[in-house]
Parts: sequence; C-alpha cells; structure tokens
Amino acid sequence: MQFITVTPVNLDTHTTSLGDYHQLNQKNYVPALQTESGDFMTECAVILEYISQQSPLPLMADYATEQYWQQRMWLNYITTELHKNFISPFRKGNWLPNTPESQDLVHSRVFPRIAYVEKALADQSFLVANSSVHQMPIYLS
Repeated sequence: MQFITVTPVNLDTHTTSLGDYHQLNQKNYVPALQTESGDFMTECAVILEYISQQSPLPLMADYATEQYWQQRMWLNYITTELHKNFISPFRKGNWLPNTPESQDLVHSRVFPRIAYVEKALADQSFLVANSSVHQMPIYLS
C-alpha cells in the first residue's frame, strides 16, 4: 500500500516546504498531486479518480455505468459549482475580507448550492449509492 505525503501550501506566500509553489505547479492553485513519474496532476475530480484507480479498493464505479456517470456529475458539481462560488470579487489575495458585501455575495451564491446537496442527502448517506469518493471534494476544497 502506498501513502500520500501531504505538503501544505502557504496561500499568502505561495510557498511549501519544497520551495516556491509556482515552480511546482504552474497553475498555481491547489490541490495538486505529484505522481510517481514526478509530474503534477491538478483538478480535484481528476485527482480523486486517479487515486481511486491506484487503490485496491473499489472507490469508483466501473467505467461507463450509470453509477460512474452519477459520480462524475457530483464530482464536477462539487468542484465547480459549489467550490468556485466561495470566491468573491472582494477577494484580496487568497482570503475574503470579512465585510457584509462579500459575505452577502458569497452566501447568495453558495447557500442554494449547499441546499441542493443537502436535499440530495436527505434520505441517503452518499450522493450516489454504494459510493464515497465523490464526497471527498467537500473536504479537499
């Protein structure tokens, strides 16, 4: 079994214990996963699918099944529609200022999307039956 080493990124200085994050990941945002070949992989849904393919456990449904497409739909919804809406035009660097305007804007964008996820989880523990990998972006993001 292989382990993943987590290297925190200082979002203010764009540095890690390995040095300048710009040099490691030219897209300059997280998450990023360095593969065994030394290349960096980005995009949360892609990283999660890659990890699932490396795992001896069945984390993703078989390709091209209805469950697989449902997983992909939720992965992309969470990483794009939910996560990206925590960003506001009032953002300074990597942090949102604590102003009523920025809070109202973020709330108006995020709350309806969270409500959609909550509704989908009202009668079940996972967004897609017999699956858990698509829950991870909520915690990674």
